[in-house]
Amino acid sequence: MRITGITTAGFGAMGSNYPTPDMLHPEEAAKENNPPSSAGLIAMAPEGDQALAQVGTDLFVVTVPQVGGEAPSIRVGGSSSSFPTKKLTDIGGQFTAWSWDADRAHWSIGNAHVIYDLEAAEAYEDSVEAAKEMEAEEEEESDPEEESEEEADEAKEEEKEDEGYKPQEIKISVMADRDIPEGELVLRGATVITMDGDEIIENADLVIRNNRIVGVGARGEVEIPSGADIKDVSGKTIIPGFVDTHAHF
Repeated sequence: MRITGITTAGFGAMGSNYPTPDMLHPEEAAKENNPPSSAGLIAMAPEGDQALAQVGTDLFVVTVPQVGGEAPSIRVGGSSSSFPTKKLTDIGGQFTAWSWDADRAHWSIGNAHVIYDLEAAEAYEDSVEAAKEMEAEEEEESDPEEESEEEADEAKEEEKEDEGYKPQEIKISVMADRDIPEGELVLRGATVITMDGDEIIENADLVIRNNRIVGVGARGEVEIPSGADIKDVSGKTIIPGFVDTHAHF
């Protein structure tokens, strides 16, 4: 069985999947042309005909057709799905697993353990659909001129508040004591690149107290705490720390 995502709109000649940037195209064609990604993980349910499919960082539940012969190819996402599919994640997930009874899907995102109850989600969606149908019937029977502006605003507000089914999310935290150095240390003689514009201090004194910088300046211009350890770092360059922001998907 092969499961793939959707193909984005193409930047190429009409009817072609290949990019041809040397040609003029309608505006709607000048977009990404990415082939569909294959599922990196397919996990059949312990019972039934459903499977969990990980496509990129997104998780889908798909209905696997019971067919003989050649393995089926299933496309998930969008209205072009060849078999019933449903996207479960909003920002992705990892470490996917089924519950023993195939009623729930489990995954993690960051420090959260997410539990998606498939039956509860379906019941919620059915209730929302039934409410919309009932509301549509009431609108057909009612006189639109009698509906007040306040009632119309309330209806719009209710639509905004409905964010759909939300899976259970359990935050996991582990508390531990940090090893924080204590005492006073002076790093002397280095070239310090500061965060004050383009300021660079040669032969600097950098004073640290209990793991925090409390003073920096040219040698002789910074008060040195009594009893502080002094470490000669001549010939070195000290720069501000960098924050490495990145994803783990």
